[in-house]
Amino acid sequence: MSITAFTPYDIRLKNLVRIAALAGGLALPSAVFFIYLAIKTLNIYNFFIAGAFVLISIISTLIFLSRNLEKPSIGAWHLIFSNVLVSWLLSAIYSNAGAEIGSVTLIVTLAIAIQTLPPKHIVRGTAMGAIASLGASLLVFYSPIPQTSNQTTDLIVTWLARGTTLAILAFLFTQFRNLILSSKLLVSFLSLVILISMTFNIVIGATTSRVLTEQVGKEIQTVAEARGTLIGDYLLGQVEVLQTFSSNINIRQAVRSSNALNTELEIINKIDEDWRQSIENGTENPVVNFYQSNSLANDLRAFQNVSKGHLEMLVTDKSGVLVGATHVTPTYYQAYEDWWLEATKGGAGDVYISQPQYNENAQTLAIYIAVPIYDPELNEFIGVLRSTLLLDKIIEILEIPIGESGELNILFPGEPPLML
Repeated sequence: MSITAFTPYDIRLKNLVRIAALAGGLALPSAVFFIYLAIKTLNIYNFFIAGAFVLISIISTLIFLSRNLEKPSIGAWHLIFSNVLVSWLLSAIYSNAGAEIGSVTLIVTLAIAIQTLPPKHIVRGTAMGAIASLGASLLVFYSPIPQTSNQTTDLIVTWLARGTTLAILAFLFTQFRNLILSSKLLVSFLSLVILISMTFNIVIGATTSRVLTEQVGKEIQTVAEARGTLIGDYLLGQVEVLQTFSSNINIRQAVRSSNALNTELEIINKIDEDWRQSIENGTENPVVNFYQSNSLANDLRAFQNVSKGHLEMLVTDKSGVLVGATHVTPTYYQAYEDWWLEATKGGAGDVYISQPQYNENAQTLAIYIAVPIYDPELNEFIGVLRSTLLLDKIIEILEIPIGESGELNILFPGEPPLML
């Protein structure tokens, strides 16, 4: 006996059991997936989707268990309504998969109607599928619940819908020769439309994604380069300010006086040892007090008042001995410090900018900037001016968010490189 839309009771029931088995096989792993997704994303609405899939699994199981007692039309309508529930929930939550969900809703409802409903109910079932498909599409734009936008999840939901559509189409075509002519035409027309729509969505989606990725990438690169230029200009400006300040007559005179002492290294080391000891023990040391209260130290503080952001400043002579500072330095002899070695360059002198470091006094990031001090009369290197510059201004430059995360990393060269 051939299977058509106008089939006897027992054939329609057999078709219902087949569809129920297929629906249950697809619904159960889908329910597990959305339970996992709900736990991972803490999105309670995914539990509702999982519950709808569980409902389909339960209905499919009951149809199979009561296949000798159940009327095909009752089980068919239960599957249709549960399918509509799933499609509307998915469309309401995952907006980017709305078109695919609408297609699978229509084709699933059509398959159930043609294969399991009495002839007088087929048009009604098909109309229900069309209405459900339209509702799924509208929910994409007018969802009453918060919609989720996650690229990975949207992709999974989309391909889940596409896979279900292809599985149902394959099932329909296995029964195709047993359908009456009107059902064959309807199945053929809708299948062609859905396949064309699916292919169009895949091609357009891939093309749009590629174009948008390139466009956004170029825009982010442009913004990042502009920010990088602003930061570079800011740091260069601070270096120029310090270089100008280093030519101050009071600074040069204080450094010349220190160099003129030509203190022996043994004496320097003894002063440095006493200095470290007093800092460690927290005891009073007149030498320490002198270098943060002398005339040069006061000039450095005056500069700080005018140029905000320079937290700590100090000056050394050409041998690395401290000449004046705005704060209590850990050591008296600075010649072993990296910034001093880089700034002196063996007597030639060069600008030094450090990587960002956490400053405990300010409890924020800062960088060291060291510039050589030159004697214009002798045309030679005579000392170093160092400042601890807070990165507040750089952070202000980075405040405008860019990209999807709204974050930007600034890479400072070094071993290893440091990201801000």
